[in-house]
Amino acid sequence: MTGSTDGFLMPVVTPSPVATAGLFHGTRDAYFAALDHDPTLRAKAKGDAIGALLDVLSRPDVPAVLDHEYAAKAGSVGGGRMLMALDYTRGVPSEETAAEALKHGAMHFLAAKIISPMLTHFRSVDGASLFPGDATMTPAFRDSPLWGAQTNQVGHMLCALETGTRMGRYAKHGVERAAFELGLKVADKVAGFQNIEGTVADWSRAGILGHEMVGDNDGSGFLGQMKAYDRLVGNGDPDHVRQHWDLAVAAVIRGDHAEAFVHIDALARAIEAPTTTAEVEANLKNDHPRFAPAHVAREGNSREDIALSLYGFAMGYAGMTRGFASPVEARAAFEAQFTANGASAGQIDRAAGLTL
Repeated sequence: MTGSTDGFLMPVVTPSPVATAGLFHGTRDAYFAALDHDPTLRAKAKGDAIGALLDVLSRPDVPAVLDHEYAAKAGSVGGGRMLMALDYTRGVPSEETAAEALKHGAMHFLAAKIISPMLTHFRSVDGASLFPGDATMTPAFRDSPLWGAQTNQVGHMLCALETGTRMGRYAKHGVERAAFELGLKVADKVAGFQNIEGTVADWSRAGILGHEMVGDNDGSGFLGQMKAYDRLVGNGDPDHVRQHWDLAVAAVIRGDHAEAFVHIDALARAIEAPTTTAEVEANLKNDHPRFAPAHVAREGNSREDIALSLYGFAMGYAGMTRGFASPVEARAAFEAQFTANGASAGQIDRAAGLTL
């Protein structure tokens, strides 16, 4: 694969004998409930969403059984904290019941009630988002100027992080990957996809880029977004989407932000993702958009989201392959890229063409 990131490998940590399934799940659920009602964390999250996530990554009160079990899954202690944060934030608010979902067919039920809750990270507590807004995030990743303060960029980044961690895991476990990809090939046929490859890599691209091709409120859902990507890469992938994605991820991992944004911009052009309010208005007036329905705002789509997704995916991949030696190291890696005052934020903003 061009621009492959499969070169980073970490040994898997042997699980602690204490970390039995029952103890792990019971301790995890109790700890997550405590986080939900930690007044300091909840107060910080309202004004500094990304900072609150960093605090979750590096908290000193994580029970030892959780640290051991998550480290075993990730291959490093800091990588384990990343997986813990993903578990804590997993889910998506939905008022649709299982019975209602079934009325729309088996594939809709699978997407809405099984896949989305497993892979998305927009969980709420007491009716409010865990990590709302993007005020303290690296400016190149903020989409609130387009879609308002209700944006959930931390959740968006975590969805891509989830996908990257899965890609990283399968990079280390070839037998598991081969078995999983057999299932993906079957899913391609069942869903009617003509051009999505039955590989972890292409399903990763499809899920992330498809989400940026069809807006959150356009009614197409997960399957509609995947089908949009299926059309995008049809006829031999004329926009070289797969290559641009792979090269961008490789550039992010090696810290070449200028190169990363060359490919991010190419992807944004290919899917007509807006960067400015003027482009949002132009999309709204477009009688014949390539992929989205005509005359809809495509709420939630943006070049900023493509960039954030790529960086989140790369972070997840690196965390599962190279690993993070400690919670402090994991926090530092996230802080450097995703916070406005992070060590890499200035370089990222310049690569995105922002005036500093």
